[in-house]
Amino acid sequence: MQKPSVLIVAYAFPPNSVVGAQRPLRMVKYLPRLTDWQPIVLSARQTGQLTDHSLLDEIPAGVPVYRTRSWEPIRLLQRRPRAGARQTGEEPGNDKLGVEPGAAPAKRPPSRFKKLLLDLLSTPDAQLGWVGFAVAAGLRIVRRHRPDVILVTVPPWSALIVGHVLGALTRIPWVADYRDPWTDIDRGPVAPWRQRFERWLENRLLKNAAAVLSSSDRYTAIMRDRFAARPAGDFATMFNGFDEAKFDGPPPQRNDIFTITHLGSLYSYVQPEPVFVGLRNWLALDPARRRQVRLQFIGQIDGAVRASLARLGLLDLTELSGFVPHAEAIARCRGSHILLLAMGNTSLTPAGWMPSKLYEYLACRTPILAYTVCGEAAQAIEGAGAGAVVSSDDPQDVVAALDRLAFQCPPPPSAAADDWPAPLRRFTQAEIIPALATVLAQVRRPSRR
Repeated sequence: MQKPSVLIVAYAFPPNSVVGAQRPLRMVKYLPRLTDWQPIVLSARQTGQLTDHSLLDEIPAGVPVYRTRSWEPIRLLQRRPRAGARQTGEEPGNDKLGVEPGAAPAKRPPSRFKKLLLDLLSTPDAQLGWVGFAVAAGLRIVRRHRPDVILVTVPPWSALIVGHVLGALTRIPWVADYRDPWTDIDRGPVAPWRQRFERWLENRLLKNAAAVLSSSDRYTAIMRDRFAARPAGDFATMFNGFDEAKFDGPPPQRNDIFTITHLGSLYSYVQPEPVFVGLRNWLALDPARRRQVRLQFIGQIDGAVRASLARLGLLDLTELSGFVPHAEAIARCRGSHILLLAMGNTSLTPAGWMPSKLYEYLACRTPILAYTVCGEAAQAIEGAGAGAVVSSDDPQDVVAALDRLAFQCPPPPSAAADDWPAPLRRFTQAEIIPALATVLAQVRRPSRR
């Protein structure tokens, strides 16, 4: 009997190394390993993003991967992200695929005409020009492979149009997979006409989706409330989780120098200064600490963050490594003493936001210092006993958290794939992927074969 197959539509896919490419990669890697489902991938060709070719080694042999071109004229106008603009990718400030709320500030606001033009070319996102190419390629893939289900992972949210059109033309059930919400969270100032149109468009596209997956329980609850007329079972949570295979084997040695590491880009919209002030005050309690502490950023920081570090006298102990391959980033995190999760403590920080880096922080079993609201990410950290959460703007709370974590930093434990504690086990692919397969089986139409 032929095994069922799923066409995974993912704008970002390795060697594209934005964090949004990791979720579809884990699906592709583990569906054949843990279930009977066979993946097929439809993605966009590389268009200047950062790449990590080592990620290609994780794609199982025999998995078809189709890549199409994408026409995105907004790149000619958008040389840097606009202040307050919404991003459509996994890191704010990356106009390719920044998902996290907010954006890096621009030096000059655009003119009124240019702002309108940028809005028109980026509604619902800058990747709208990929839709036509993806639909055409998707129809060819359907004729060749006859998949049982189509799964579209977003953002970019315009990819939902691909799922909607392919589903309508082929009668194949399709699943909307949200790494982050679209219109259900505040992403900064947006023109009212655009807000109304995108809300209408999202409602229209999801009307025919067989199932909707969200990346946190809170987002799933929002969807169920919003579409209360639909069965609750149409909506399910699929955590990003972590790839437990990358944390197998003997634990690494901690760095000789006490290292506080932030993974991923950090932009000033999260207002991380209370953390930096707290770190400065903590260092001042013992002058010898300055020679023993390093603050490491793996990724980008914007000019305002750098200026804040300089103003507080922290640049001399700061290391800016920029982009590194994924495996090296994990190794650096595992060798650190504290992992910094700076999500922000403002109204723009959604309570259901679970950054992808959070799961890898948890898997590192390295103490986490989280600066965030009392939301789902904070609950995951506290539930796992994985660190300290600071949800105030008082630097003294950061000092107290650093004291507790610095003096209670345990040696890194061994992380055998079958030995994860219960609070972390639910974030492993061994738990997540079989649940995904259950959703696919539920929406699959048996008569297709």
